[in-house]
Amino acid sequence: MWRSFRSGLPLLPVAVTSLAVVFVVVVVFAWPTHPAGPQSSSGRNGLIAFSDETQEAGSDSFDIFTMRADGSGRHQVTHTGRAGFPTWSPDGRQILYTNTTGFGDDGAPLTDIWIMDADGSNQRSLVSGPAALDPAWSPDGLGFVFTRGVEGESSQLFEYSFDTKNVRQLTDPDTWRYAAAGSWSPDGDLIAFAGVLADEAPGNGDLFTVRVDGTGLHRLTATPQLGETSPDWAPGGRRLVCEVWDYRPPNEDQVTPQLRVLDRTGAHTRVLQKYSEGAPAWSPDGRWITTSGIRVVAADGSTARNLSRGDGPDWGAAPAP
Repeated sequence: MWRSFRSGLPLLPVAVTSLAVVFVVVVVFAWPTHPAGPQSSSGRNGLIAFSDETQEAGSDSFDIFTMRADGSGRHQVTHTGRAGFPTWSPDGRQILYTNTTGFGDDGAPLTDIWIMDADGSNQRSLVSGPAALDPAWSPDGLGFVFTRGVEGESSQLFEYSFDTKNVRQLTDPDTWRYAAAGSWSPDGDLIAFAGVLADEAPGNGDLFTVRVDGTGLHRLTATPQLGETSPDWAPGGRRLVCEVWDYRPPNEDQVTPQLRVLDRTGAHTRVLQKYSEGAPAWSPDGRWITTSGIRVVAADGSTARNLSRGDGPDWGAAPAP
């Protein structure tokens, strides 16, 4: 259910010299809550949050769980049967997640973005759909970037501010066929994402970075027969991990993506795992990567171990004492 958005077939590709960005401000009504001030990661590994199938609300129901990095202490934190895409705040005290409110005429989920404390308390809505999903915190904890479906069966990137409660559109359909799976760099300067430009033929996705103000677009990958998506920044900001779908013969029927690491310029790409469950996320100390499965892989690819079942993990920082 959830992997179809975050780590299924790649969303996007291309070469470009400039990015036309539209800043659209939309007032979003939500509970008056936001972090007390800028947050920072402790750099120490905390809990892993992920979604898994439950029977809380019938078949095909998903909820959010947390567990320790060794796979112990599995704990269910939502009980709605409609929760997924968890992502930790920089200080490890809150979780953003996607809440399914229903289904459209085409059967696609209608999703909002919610927030809760790490123990599952204080659940509340921040951003209404109809298809808002895959949130990623800013490193200072004052906002997040997310993907939203727009008219014409496209998805675009948006930013939410805890301070103003406003949503700002970062990419637009006139420039992008798709823009999705945003990830904010640790220094706060760049957003990495997967995309396909509007003036290019539909195809497999490539990765890009762009400054938060919409300038400085940089293409990280240019691989017509590969599809990259789900980028995630390493804690130091020098590398990214992503999932890659290889459509070159004899891989046309590939059902699992590769796991790859590349530097922030797009160079020095390295395959960590030829077969992966996708949706990768770095550990706060930068030594490990967790993927759907739930699986933990050493950052150099030397070792891997299975922890639990589930999808779309995110590895939180241990809260400061």
